[in-house]
Amino acid sequence: MPPNTPSSQFRLSTQWWALISILVLLGAILAWNRNNAKQVMETHERDRLLAQTKVLNFIVAQNINTANSILTAQAREWTDNEESRATNQRLQALDSALAGMRSLLILDKNGISRAASRSELIGRDLSEREYYRYFKENLVRDKLFISPPFRSVLGTIVIVLARPIYDSTGVFRGVVAATMDPDFFAPLLKAARSTPDMLTAIVHGDGTLFLAEPGRVGSVLLNINEPGSIFRAHLENGKEISLLNGRLDSSSEKGSWAISSVTPPDMVSIGSFVVIAGRNLDAIHMSWRRDSLALGLGYLVVTAASCFLMYFYMRRKRDFEQQLQKSARALEEKARFVRSVTDGIPGMVGYWDEKLRCQFANQAYQEWFGKNPEQLVGAAMQDVLGEELFQLNAPYIHAALWGEPQLFERTLTRADGSTGHTLCRYVPDKQGDKVLGFYVLVTDISELKQTQARLESLVEELHTLAASDGLTGLANRRRFWEQAKLELLRSRRYGFELCLVMLDIDKFKTINDGFGHAAGDEVLRRLAKVMKTALRETDVAGRLGGEEFGVLLPQTGETEAQSIAERLRQAVMATIVTVEDSTIRFTISLGLASAWKNEHSVDDLMKRADMALYRAKETGRNRVCLAAEND
Repeated sequence: MPPNTPSSQFRLSTQWWALISILVLLGAILAWNRNNAKQVMETHERDRLLAQTKVLNFIVAQNINTANSILTAQAREWTDNEESRATNQRLQALDSALAGMRSLLILDKNGISRAASRSELIGRDLSEREYYRYFKENLVRDKLFISPPFRSVLGTIVIVLARPIYDSTGVFRGVVAATMDPDFFAPLLKAARSTPDMLTAIVHGDGTLFLAEPGRVGSVLLNINEPGSIFRAHLENGKEISLLNGRLDSSSEKGSWAISSVTPPDMVSIGSFVVIAGRNLDAIHMSWRRDSLALGLGYLVVTAASCFLMYFYMRRKRDFEQQLQKSARALEEKARFVRSVTDGIPGMVGYWDEKLRCQFANQAYQEWFGKNPEQLVGAAMQDVLGEELFQLNAPYIHAALWGEPQLFERTLTRADGSTGHTLCRYVPDKQGDKVLGFYVLVTDISELKQTQARLESLVEELHTLAASDGLTGLANRRRFWEQAKLELLRSRRYGFELCLVMLDIDKFKTINDGFGHAAGDEVLRRLAKVMKTALRETDVAGRLGGEEFGVLLPQTGETEAQSIAERLRQAVMATIVTVEDSTIRFTISLGLASAWKNEHSVDDLMKRADMALYRAKETGRNRVCLAAEND
C-alpha cells in the first residue's frame, strides 16, 4: 500500500492518538499521585500538629491542676491571725517546688498582699486586679479564676490563678493567687516545635496571647480573637480540639493549625487556656512543590522525547514500509516466476521446513492431494500424507533433515482414489551446516511402471515359451537338458542320488492314423496332465520330441524311482481320452537309469535310460525296465 493513502494516514494518526492518550494517562496518574501525596503529607502534618497540641495541653493541664490543689489548700489553712513570717516561708517553699509558678501570694479582704513567696510583693495594694475584684464582688466558692495575661508589678507578662478565702462563717477574707512562670513554658514550646517554621503558643480563653515560640515583635498581649481568625472559628465550633487552615491573626500568614482547649477534669474555672501548634502552608508544601516541579519537568522531558521518538519512528516506519512494499512486489514477481516454472514441470514440487510444515506446493502437488494453496501451505506433513504414508516415508524424511539426499519409489493414492506410482527425491536445503528444510521432487511414473509391467510380462511369457513345450506345457528338450545338467552337478557335489526315466507312448502312430493328429495331440496333453499329477513337485518332466518324454527324479534312489515310474505307468493305463465319439486308451513304456557316482555326462545317463526303454519296448511294452550295468 502506498504510504500516503488514507488508510496509511489513518494508521499514523491512530499511533499518534495512542501516544497522546498514553501521555495524558501518564499525566493524570502523576497528577493523582501528587494530589494523593499532598493529602498524605497534609494528613501527616495535621497528625503531628495534633500530637504536639496534646502534649502541650497535658503539661498545661497538669500545672493548672497542681496549682489549683495548692491554692485550695492554702485557702483553707490561712487565717488573719497567722504569723506573716511563717506564711511567707511556706509560700516560698511551695514556690520553689512548683516549676511552672513564678510567685505565690495571699491578699486580705482589702486587696493588700499579706504574704508572698517574693518579698517585693508583700504589702502591695492589689485591690485593682481583676481576679481580686471578681471574688470581692461575687461570692463564688470552689472556682478557679484564670486571669487574662497582664503585665505584673514586677514588669513581666503573667497569668494569675486565684481562689477565694472564706472563714468558717462564710465571710470573704481574701484571695490566694499564683502567677504562671513564662520562663518555664517557653522551653516547652520550643521543644514542641518539630520544624523551624512551626509556631506553638499558649493563649488565654479570651484570645489574649500569653506566650508564643518563636516570639514575634508586637505579639505581647495580642488578642487573636478576631473575626475570620482560626481562634474565633475554634471557639465557634465548640470542639475541644480543632484542625483548621487559615490565619492566626490579621498580620500572620495562612497556615495549618491544631487548636486545643485546656479543660482539666473535675475542676470549674473562670477563664481558660488554649494551646496552639501550626505551620505556614507554604513551608508545609515546599517539599511537595519541589518534588511536583521535578516530576512535572520530568514529564515534560518524557513528553518531548516521546513525541520526538514517535516522529522519528514514524518517519523510519514510513521509509521501511516503502522499502518493504518494494521488496514485496519483487518477491511476489519472483514467486510468480517460480510458480510459473514449477507449474509447468511434469511433476510435483514442494518445500517442507524443519518443522515439517509445507511452505510451497506447485499445482501438480495440489492436484495430487486435492488441496488448494491455502489448505496446503502451513499444513503439517503428517496431515497431508496421512499417518500410514507418513510412517512409510519417515526414514527418508529424517535422513533428509540430517542433510542426506534421498531417492525412492512410492505407490500413492490420489485424491480421486486412484493409485499412482511415483519417484520421489528429497533434496536438503542447507545453510552452512544447518538444514532449514528439504525440497520434494516427485515424478509420476505410473505410465512407466505400467509399460515396465507389460514388458516384464512379455519377457516372462517369452521365457516360458522358450523353456516349455507349446503343446503339453512341460519343459522342452532344451530346458529339460539344462535341468538335467544342474541336477547331475548337484548330485556329484553333495552325493545325492539321481534317476532319469525315459518314456514314450506305445503305438502312438496307430492312434494318429486311426483317430487323427488332433486326437494324437489330445493324448499327448492328457499324458502331460497325468505326469504332473502323478509326479512329485521336485520332479522335472519334459517332452523330448514326438511322443518321447523324460522325467528327472532328484535325490531319489533306484528302488523309489522304480516305484514312482510304476505308479505313473498305472495312472496312464487307467486314463481314458474321449475325442468326439471315440474313446482312446493308451499305455507307455518306461526306461529307468540311475546316475553313477562318477557320472559326468547327461548324454551317457540318457543313453542308458534310452536303452532300458528300448528293452521295455522289445519285451512287450507297457512296462518299466531298469538299465543294465553293461548298458
